[in-house]
Amino acid sequence: MDTTQLKYFVSLAQSLNFTNVAKQYFVTQPAISHQISKLEEGLGVRLFHRNKHHVSLTSEGEAFYRYAADMLTLSASAEERLRQISEGKEASLRVSAVSSTTRALKKCITEFTKRCPDVNLEIECMTGQQQVLSINKLDCDFYFSTATILQNMRKLTMMEIDNDRYSIFAQADIAKQIDVDDFSTLAKFDLCAEIRTNGLFLMDKILTICKDHRYKPGKVRYFSSFMSTQIAVSAGMGYSIMPSWMGDWFSSPIVSKPIGGDSAVVKDAVAWDDNTMELPKIMFLEVLREVFPER
Repeated sequence: MDTTQLKYFVSLAQSLNFTNVAKQYFVTQPAISHQISKLEEGLGVRLFHRNKHHVSLTSEGEAFYRYAADMLTLSASAEERLRQISEGKEASLRVSAVSSTTRALKKCITEFTKRCPDVNLEIECMTGQQQVLSINKLDCDFYFSTATILQNMRKLTMMEIDNDRYSIFAQADIAKQIDVDDFSTLAKFDLCAEIRTNGLFLMDKILTICKDHRYKPGKVRYFSSFMSTQIAVSAGMGYSIMPSWMGDWFSSPIVSKPIGGDSAVVKDAVAWDDNTMELPKIMFLEVLREVFPER
């Protein structure tokens, strides 16, 4: 398996057309077919169903597609990192953030890049579950997340940076029928949420809020990401419960109703390992403490 085979596979998985892929890479169609066959042989599975008139992914091909795309992204990142080093820009900083903390992260990186324009800043958007795995390996220099996730990470020093409150989000016609003080009014609508494997901590928070309001969600529509959930709510498939400021991400007018009670408060935090403090990390920490004075 090599990057050329991966590029051909990803392009073919997206277009399902050998001719288009051949034109994209300025090679012959048989060359594409040969490389795909070699990839399948190396993996020991068929990735495509194909005949003279039709191409489609097998179940194995669908499963492999995400990994192949990730491998190409990683390869490109490695090449860019080597280029940075060859140009003398060896200083780097890697930051991880869950979606609910990107507003806080943006404030920090705006100031940081002004002060340290030559630092190679890598930003990794992760789910809470992915962050836990990353923290175990200390893959990143800073972790922007919720205090709930970070407070039990003994390897790290944590600082709270912001507070928000969860809200119910829904299209206007659905929102009219929802009383935020009476969660039983949610019963006739579906809850739209990220799948638990991606949004485990978020889903636990939602269930806690519902429990405190003496309500248990009925049907839940699970989606692969926050963006998918946002699209579903915008399309009127149900309601969602998430930090209030994330309503800024909705592409169509959505009504938000802040939820009362202590359980609906979410505390954002950032954490880092004090045992490794290189200059870029020290500079970022300085910016962090200026933007968010310690509480």
